[in-house]
Amino acid sequence: MSRTVGLFFFLGFLFLGINSNGQNLGLLPYKTKWQELRHDSLSIIFPEGHEASAKRIGGLMLKLASVDPMTTEGRYKPISVILQPFTTESNGYVGLAPYVSELMLQPYENPFILGSLHWEDLLAIHEYRHVQQVNAVNTGISHIIKMLLGERAFAGMYGLAIANWLREGEAIDFETKWTPQGRGRLSRFTLPFREKNRKDEFWKYYVLRNGSYKQNVPDQYPLGYLMTMYGNHAFGEATWDTIFRLAPRMNPIYDPFSGVVKKFYGKSNRFLYEDAVKYYGAQCKEREVTDITYPTIPISEKNSQNAFFDMAYPSVGGDGAIYTSITSFDSIATIYKIASDGRRKKIVSQGRNNDTYFDYSNDRLVWTERRVDARWLRTDKNVIVVYYVLDKKKKDFKTSKGYFTPSLDLTGNKIVALQAGLDGKFALHILDANTGQILNELPNPENLYFGYPSFDDENKTIIATARNSDGRMCLLEQDIETGIIKQITHYSYNVLGRHAQAGPWIFLTCGIDDVDQVYAVDRKEGVFYQVSGGNQAHYNPTWDPVQDNLVCSQYANNGSKLVRLPGLPRQWLPTNLDDGIKYIPGASARNILSEPLDPESFEQKDYSPWKNAINYYGLGLIIHAPLYGLELRSQNILKTISMAGGYAYNRNNRAGGPYFDVSLGMWYPVLQFGYKNTTRRPTAVDSLHLRTVLDEVFAGISLPLHFTPGVYQQSIEISSLVSTGNRKIRILDGPLLKISDIYYARQRIVFINSRKKAYRQPIPSFAQRLEFSLANEITGTQIQQWFASTDFAFPGIRASNYTILTANMLIQDNGKNNVRLNSQYVGARGFQFQDGGTNYKFGFTYGFPLLYPDIGFGNVLYVPRIRLQPFYDLAYSDSVEAIAPNMSSAGAELLIDFYLSTFTLGIRYSRLLTGYEGNPNRFEVFIPSQRF
Repeated sequence: MSRTVGLFFFLGFLFLGINSNGQNLGLLPYKTKWQELRHDSLSIIFPEGHEASAKRIGGLMLKLASVDPMTTEGRYKPISVILQPFTTESNGYVGLAPYVSELMLQPYENPFILGSLHWEDLLAIHEYRHVQQVNAVNTGISHIIKMLLGERAFAGMYGLAIANWLREGEAIDFETKWTPQGRGRLSRFTLPFREKNRKDEFWKYYVLRNGSYKQNVPDQYPLGYLMTMYGNHAFGEATWDTIFRLAPRMNPIYDPFSGVVKKFYGKSNRFLYEDAVKYYGAQCKEREVTDITYPTIPISEKNSQNAFFDMAYPSVGGDGAIYTSITSFDSIATIYKIASDGRRKKIVSQGRNNDTYFDYSNDRLVWTERRVDARWLRTDKNVIVVYYVLDKKKKDFKTSKGYFTPSLDLTGNKIVALQAGLDGKFALHILDANTGQILNELPNPENLYFGYPSFDDENKTIIATARNSDGRMCLLEQDIETGIIKQITHYSYNVLGRHAQAGPWIFLTCGIDDVDQVYAVDRKEGVFYQVSGGNQAHYNPTWDPVQDNLVCSQYANNGSKLVRLPGLPRQWLPTNLDDGIKYIPGASARNILSEPLDPESFEQKDYSPWKNAINYYGLGLIIHAPLYGLELRSQNILKTISMAGGYAYNRNNRAGGPYFDVSLGMWYPVLQFGYKNTTRRPTAVDSLHLRTVLDEVFAGISLPLHFTPGVYQQSIEISSLVSTGNRKIRILDGPLLKISDIYYARQRIVFINSRKKAYRQPIPSFAQRLEFSLANEITGTQIQQWFASTDFAFPGIRASNYTILTANMLIQDNGKNNVRLNSQYVGARGFQFQDGGTNYKFGFTYGFPLLYPDIGFGNVLYVPRIRLQPFYDLAYSDSVEAIAPNMSSAGAELLIDFYLSTFTLGIRYSRLLTGYEGNPNRFEVFIPSQRF
């Protein structure tokens, strides 16, 4: 494939976008009272009662715009920023189609991942830098494409013009430059590259940019930060701003981003990456210390050589058995028990959560899982899950918003956890581990974020890490009876992790040095003693009371493994806890977070959910076999009003036409109405070739619900649609023969249940999809259609393999005067003809990965995986077009997973076994739809 051909192939999908499933509508209930802080360049939209957060975030964004504008030449479009305080998700994004930003305000539990800065501040800085980047790119051909084809096409041009690693890396450089921390100062952030450098190895550039299924690689965030920082060193920070402005001009057209980088660096992106790794590696080599080898907890040779086998958050029982959460490419996070003789036993799998943290005590386990609201996308709860190991039973305990990092007392009868309220306030709750009853709520006058709280050995105080409003951390204890809080260590920007207590010592990981290590803290004096050392990082220590030493996770790029650390104080080294502000080349000494802001420049007013109801954002492809089409799309920024209009074609019965529909999702049920025109291909009736055209106006109601119980998730959608219009029959290229009125109703229910997928599983190991629909006339021309479809997914021979059983049935009245409707029925693969009155199909598919090639084609396409799916289908149809009623086919589908908006292309070979004439071999190119 030439670069030019590859580019236009890529652009075709970028411009149009791919959508195989409908979007859920409704962020928060209609009763939510939205407010807006309005500025000529910024709009902060938030639920009533969260004005303080809105003013802080808006003021900080305006401050950043003034001190580091990036460019003043771009065509600036004001951005709407929606604050979401009712979700337990810690995230933020700037979406380009439609153009809007959302900030989820719940802090992330693990400070080694995102740091300890006040979460709202970090979100404001990082996401606003993305806004500035978008404005800088809105020029040249990218701007022309945006004007002609809409925001969706512009998003595609943006992705082509600016590599994802530069977008994220430059934003992380930005947050590190203007604050005393930022991810650039976290050693865990760039640890994968340090580990790789220790072995004098490096990953291929294409693999890092796009990801891999055969090796564990860091994502675009640390990659981008290292390359951005090296670019600052090689050609100056301002050059990146220039690259953002020049790349959208698409010169050179076949490789715009790398070509522009080459103009300033003299070499392409791949060589820039290799030079950056060498530069960073040389710095790491200079700071390396003597390696230390610690005794490991034995695992099998197969697991040690696994592409990814991660052992996290160890906890040791009174008998010396180790409990740990294990995750691999082919398995979800699961808690195992490792006996003293090394035997491993599976205990329980963990459901959907932000982190694999858990705690163990007295044959009980506790962790948290996320439960999404059945209807509203941005309302969910973090529940405490208690698992009784001996009884193999679970209980859930929930609060108004969420619990985080719970732990058990020595008896396993009490739980202490951080509770996050809907008002943004934090408090420690003590609960009964058997009933979930809240026994005590401890005061928190400074609204500190307490991390990993735990009972001391006497159950009199709670020991926890704490983050204050400045983003600094300390270790403290709180008296349960009096509520008095006492600092054990002073505040600093050094991040502190999960701790464990043993007598007078508190053990935890701290980011004091270049590599995160385990330290022992004297509880009375607050003095730090270094326990682990060497060039490998160590996390989440726990005390082993049987062997009188520590067990912790030792980081490795193929997954952390468990090791033992010395338990004798004479083997530890005293260490000073500094302020934690690490030197970063080029970082400003200015802490913008401590400066006064000007929130008064905003105008505050009510925000109507009906505002910006028509918000066109681009073209999109419909790919939901057998239905394909092209449509124009509109959606307001609150995701409550969605509009789409275009042309749809049913490949199976060869009927299609234009349509327009509107969905209103601000209420609990979703309301839908619209128009469609369906023209069916000419059919022969009484020696005449007739064309049928249906004109319909429709309206209906649907109820989409979503549930997340543990390792499974379920969705169910119940809908009812009423259509009225007329049917026209005419001779092909001839006169109109008949017009008849139609008035019918369609009832539909779709249920999906699927297990949580591991990273390398394309299909859940267990999943079911059931769909039923019934259409009948109310008055007028007779209409009868009944459709049923089922899909069942089962495990294959290996974890990355899968088995799918399918069945479809379509029964409809195809009488001479009846109306024939479109349906989702798909017969035996390789056969295509008009649906009959009675149709059914059974199918078997077995899928497995054929290759993990990790191959890139220029900067256009990347293939991380190729799958093969042998299949066998058996079908029946009484269609007059069928050669025989019974049809069967067998063959194989080659599925190529591209890194192209997670795009998959299928190539199918079908061998028709029965029910055919002529050549039995069929080849097709198709795009598989997502069923689960």
